Amino acid sequence: MVRETRSSHPERVIGHATTLELLHQTVSEGRVRHAYLLTGPPHVGKSTIGRWLALRLNCLQSSPPCGQCSICCRILEGAHPDVRSLQLASNQDPTLGIPIESAQHGSRTAERVISIDQIRTLQRDVALAPHQGNWKVYLITNVETMSLEAANCLLKTLEEPPASTILVLTTGDPLDVLPTVLSRCQVIRMALVPWELIARALSEDWNCPFERAQLLARLSGGRPGWAIEALKNPELLNERQQALTSLGSTLTGSIRERLQLAERLANQFSREPRSIIQILSVWQSWWWDVQLTQRRCTDLVTNVDQSAEINQFAGRLSTDAVTNYLRQIEIAAQRLLQNVNPRLVLEALLLASPVDR
Repeated sequence: MVRETRSSHPERVIGHATTLELLHQTVSEGRVRHAYLLTGPPHVGKSTIGRWLALRLNCLQSSPPCGQCSICCRILEGAHPDVRSLQLASNQDPTLGIPIESAQHGSRTAERVISIDQIRTLQRDVALAPHQGNWKVYLITNVETMSLEAANCLLKTLEEPPASTILVLTTGDPLDVLPTVLSRCQVIRMALVPWELIARALSEDWNCPFERAQLLARLSGGRPGWAIEALKNPELLNERQQALTSLGSTLTGSIRERLQLAERLANQFSREPRSIIQILSVWQSWWWDVQLTQRRCTDLVTNVDQSAEINQFAGRLSTDAVTNYLRQIEIAAQRLLQNVNPRLVLEALLLASPVDR
């Protein structure tokens, strides 16, 4: 059985023991498929599993992957010639494999779309025999961003892949993938990881203090990649803290102060729409925790560092009022995405706060 420890997974897979065991067995029994589609939320570990498969296939030690031999080290560094990646230019991870570049590399189109030119470049490389390993592995992330022409071009490779070649595709939702591509892959659905596993990994593998590891694990929503990124990049938690600060204004501020906040957020929305949607997401998470506390499900609370405030408002407000306001936040986010006047949307939301003014 594959164990969920760093010694077993040197590339730091957190959770997903069932998926790892499935792939481990298919390799051991010689039943490897030539195309896999890994699906699941962002940062849940899809690309990491793809890299683990490349290690499992190419490591030459008796208990692969060892994570220490020259082949494993080169794969983990993204420098093995038989492990290649095709990623959007706007979201590159250099550890996933040597990038497959095309004539459009660096263009604005390459930041948003996987083009037919990139797929043709991949096909020319696929036709070559492995350089050093037993298998050539190609990791194509965000496959839903392929243009229709690119997806149709990829079909030939999916139907008739060369021997010792595997394509690992990733996407958030299989329904976003062209059905003809979907039908030629073995689909593996990856679930969210229990926060306890994420907290333990952060504490043991990244030397993160346990309380902080617990907070990051809960905030991750079951996505190990987000927790690791938040540990490395304090800016992610700074953004959350700013959102919580603005939330405080909605809880204690006067009507005038709330309207002023709505105006500031509306102006920010015109410059950075994503940041306001993220702020609403933090607010929604906080109010969910109030609701969970009211229903005596405190073990499910996400914002554990806000427990005092959450307990205070859980006892102060009715469950109906909290449920209604959660719905108001959801409606506000939808209206913003539908290009309704942001100032009017945000003013309505802040004035609908269940907290007495």
